[in-house]
Amino acid sequence: MSGYARMRKIIEWLDTHHREQPSLAEMSSLARLKDSQFHREFVRWTGVTPKDFIQCLTLHSARERLSEGAAVLDAALDSGLSGPGRLHDLCVGLEAASPGEIKTGGAGLEIRWGIADTPFGSCLIAESPRGICHLTFVGGDDGDSVNSIAKEWPRAKLIPDDTRAASLLDAHFSRKKNGRAPAHLRAWVRGTDFQVRVWRALLAIPPGHLTTYR
Repeated sequence: MSGYARMRKIIEWLDTHHREQPSLAEMSSLARLKDSQFHREFVRWTGVTPKDFIQCLTLHSARERLSEGAAVLDAALDSGLSGPGRLHDLCVGLEAASPGEIKTGGAGLEIRWGIADTPFGSCLIAESPRGICHLTFVGGDDGDSVNSIAKEWPRAKLIPDDTRAASLLDAHFSRKKNGRAPAHLRAWVRGTDFQVRVWRALLAIPPGHLTTYR
């Protein structure tokens, strides 16, 4: 069996068995490889570790249950986790948001948003107490961009603040006179499992360097 076929078989198996939180040994046995060899091959073909892959599947499952109105405890148990504590750690670790905040669509949150210029055009940016929670480059109707925030955070209180937006964008895009990159900003990131993996890979590229799509 080729490496591709072997990993495809494992991924298809994980799609239906990730709620069992299989161990590395179980997956290695199914692939008929040693643990270290399986781990290496899995990363080579998928770009993430087996543990990260299972965590992404688990989070996706939990988010679906939360969006359906399930209690945090039920969402955790239905996703194969031992309890709300593990779900909380998983959500905060991968999305910088608690299960309750995801479930309620931002109820009780105040989100400041505004539009300002950047070197790449007009940009709408929004900030919650946790950090930046939305960033969109405005290409046409500003109203569509504002509506996208309301769609992501339907129960949050949205407060217009162009001054704060300009300050955030300037801190992010401008370079200091000594040529150093701007200070890091906290961001409340939400995206698909694949998007999160891509963003993490991009963050690993040093400023001024190039890398291949692979």
